[in-house]
Amino acid sequence: MNNKSSWLIVLVYIILILCLTACSNNIQSEIPSLQAGPAKHGSAIGDYSIIELPIPKSIQASSMEFSGLAWYEEWLVLLPQYPNRGFYGKQGNLYAISKENIDSFIKNNSQELEVKTIPFDDQGLYKELTGFEGYEAIAFVEDQIFLTIETSGGDPMKAFLINGSVTGNLDSIILDKNSLIELQTQNSSRNASYEALTYDEENIYAIYEQNGTENNKSPYVFVTDYEFKTTASIPIDPVNYRITDATMIDSEGNFWAINYFFPGDTHLAVDSDPISQTYGLPETHQSSEPVERLLKFHLEEGEFTVVDNPPLYLHL
Repeated sequence: MNNKSSWLIVLVYIILILCLTACSNNIQSEIPSLQAGPAKHGSAIGDYSIIELPIPKSIQASSMEFSGLAWYEEWLVLLPQYPNRGFYGKQGNLYAISKENIDSFIKNNSQELEVKTIPFDDQGLYKELTGFEGYEAIAFVEDQIFLTIETSGGDPMKAFLINGSVTGNLDSIILDKNSLIELQTQNSSRNASYEALTYDEENIYAIYEQNGTENNKSPYVFVTDYEFKTTASIPIDPVNYRITDATMIDSEGNFWAINYFFPGDTHLAVDSDPISQTYGLPETHQSSEPVERLLKFHLEEGEFTVVDNPPLYLHL
């Protein structure tokens, strides 16, 4: 997984789930806590303690609405949902924290995280796309960047995939407006799009955020090569709640994805969840409404399947 150690991968997802809350409703509703019952595998499941990385003060404003992050070489790049917010008429910014700085913070637990500002030129797309609702997912393949875009310009939503290039050592990022392709939305939700990107040696895969059978009767993953010359779709196992980001696909065809439930998303609440029924719930999830877990997926013979492994639950 990009040659990073396993703790760092888990850490990345912890940052996403706990700190990056873009596209979630802010309305709290009373939802019964999910009752899993005894796990079919016969053993209680635990959860994982977290290490919280405070976002630097210079980019702490909630208006940043960070919606994704990805590794570019030794830099962890943070994607604001609206990179041009506050810079109307000018180029926006993405931000990055070095792996060395993250390592040092974890060892010392005192050194402030430093942020690198990356000029971001989307060629004016944020002004031109009808109902623009921001950038949702990010991935880097060598010096190429891939992003998904969500808009309310469809019936009701419309989504896009675009690529671009990195100049220098993250000196700037420039999108190729001519590469823009539309991604078919998969249900009629007014707040759903493609929030996760993963990739292997040949293709980019865009994963829709709502893949549960109650909200998406036939979930699939959009597939294209790096130049967007060929496109296809492949099925993915139904999963409740939201999929909000993913690691790259490793040499064995495996990757991890964030599977997250925000209590304000009442339309995604379910009475039972097959994964919880199979493996049980850790103690902190048994009495709480949110669901924060990582699921392992496998790509083989043109299909994404959930691996029969216990999820990694995060300690609430």
